[in-house]
Amino acid sequence: MSAPTSPAIIAQLEDKMLNALKTQLPTGGYKPLVTTYGGELDAEWAEGVRQLPAVWLFCEGGGEPTPYGTSKEKWLIPLTWSVIVATRNLRGERDARHGVQVGGHFEVGSYQLLTDVRRVLMNQDFNLAVQHLKPGRLRSLGINGGQRGMSVYAQQFHTAYIETLSKPASDLTSIKLDFVLKPGDEVVDGSDLITLRIEE
Repeated sequence: MSAPTSPAIIAQLEDKMLNALKTQLPTGGYKPLVTTYGGELDAEWAEGVRQLPAVWLFCEGGGEPTPYGTSKEKWLIPLTWSVIVATRNLRGERDARHGVQVGGHFEVGSYQLLTDVRRVLMNQDFNLAVQHLKPGRLRSLGINGGQRGMSVYAQQFHTAYIETLSKPASDLTSIKLDFVLKPGDEVVDGSDLITLRIEE
């Protein structure tokens, strides 16, 4: 991991991850929708099923920053990303998880989609100043089963980056003091220049 990094590192990483998923997920047997998550699973299912299989990416947030090295300006910022995979199969929830070959067409299952997502993202830093992505918790979103034949999982990925938070530069470097010994004559009898010392 190298440092320092751009303030826009989260946006850069999102773009890189999204592009990798769009271009590197297998296209021979299936072609999922790949995009950032915008609440699709909260929408009406009649709208959602037309987009499956799907892969959604979003940044969950980050952990508490910690000082990096001995500098008071550099901080290590943890980040957690989630990739949601969703499949649907009219034959039932098991086929939605396992996938099924129908003639020359493969209907991908959520297990295979998860495996492919991990292969694309694991140990990647995309030439950015971030720690290599490592997989985290895998969880079901509680939509599996039922009459819809749905299978939906979220896979976490963890990374971190260094952010440099420099103190704002002060424009005030010195103060000039003028001394008037005889009130009312407005004649400067003496001056003193005080140079300010900026503590790091």
